[in-house]
Amino acid sequence: MEPLAAGCLTVVGPRHMNNREAIEFQHVSYKGVSLVTAVNGREDFTRVLRGLWTSIAANDFKENVSDYIRKEVANRGGATAKVLQWLVSRNLMEH
Repeated sequence: MEPLAAGCLTVVGPRHMNNREAIEFQHVSYKGVSLVTAVNGREDFTRVLRGLWTSIAANDFKENVSDYIRKEVANRGGATAKVLQWLVSRNLMEH
């Protein structure tokens, strides 16, 4: 889930059910786009990437989505939030 913690929209494969954040963030969206999307194969992956590209271009949210994702991750606790807080506290990452 490192891409999610870094503020990126994230795509996971079919074997993500052991990752609480992958499951949780599939139900969180920004301007109608899920922060985490699960795919089941190459064709599904291609379809999802095309959809993300179209949504990003249509909504023009390139600058804002990263901040939103980082805030959502930090607000929901868990291991990722603790790592992010540690990185920020040591000035290794911007707020």
